[in-house]
Amino acid sequence: MAEFLGKAFLSFLLILGAVEAVRLVVFALLRTRKKGKVCFLLTFSGHEEEAEMALRAAVQRLKWMGGREEKQVLCLDCGMDGETRRICEAMAREYDIIELCPVCGPKQAE
Repeated sequence: MAEFLGKAFLSFLLILGAVEAVRLVVFALLRTRKKGKVCFLLTFSGHEEEAEMALRAAVQRLKWMGGREEKQVLCLDCGMDGETRRICEAMAREYDIIELCPVCGPKQAE
C-alpha cells in the first residue's frame, strides 16, 4: 500500500512539473520585445467583505506573472463604505503597486 501511495505521489509531482514546464514555454513564446504595463482593475461598491483578499490575490497574480513589465493594481471606489475604503488604503500603503482611484458618479444638477 505504501508503495502505491509513493508511486501515486511521484506521478502527481511529475504531472505538476510537466504542466509548469508547458506554462513556462508558452510564456516564453508569447513574450514580445515591447515593454508595457500590466494592470488589474478591481471595483468595489458598498461593503465588500473580501476586499483585502481580492487585493492580495491580484498582487500575488501580478508577482507570479514575472516579466519586466510595469505592474499595477487599480482599486476603483464605486461608492464603497468607510471600512472598505480603510482596508483599500491600508493595502495601498502596504503594496506600492496598488493605487486607490476615486470614481466620480453622475454629475448632479446645480
